Amino acid sequence: MADVQSLLAANEKLSQEVLRASADQIDQVREVQNLPGAVVPTTLVYAARVVPSPKIKLNLDFGMAQAAGRTMPGVDLKPRLQFGMGVSFGF
Repeated sequence: MADVQSLLAANEKLSQEVLRASADQIDQVREVQNLPGAVVPTTLVYAARVVPSPKIKLNLDFGMAQAAGRTMPGVDLKPRLQFGMGVSFGF
């Protein structure tokens, strides 16, 4: 029974280290100089890092940003939802 409990505890610890989630907000200046009426909203970023194995220094990163879309009437920058990913490997 003790072996099963230690195995479950080790498995739970490993599963916690496999996926790391994060979120961030980036505050920009609300008004743009020399562009009256333009407003830049706060950018939100959601990200996840997957570490397939603690023995290998490999990270898979995925993220989504909610960036400025409509900054003023008639102006849509169109980057509202952006997706990004990255892979890093340590030697």
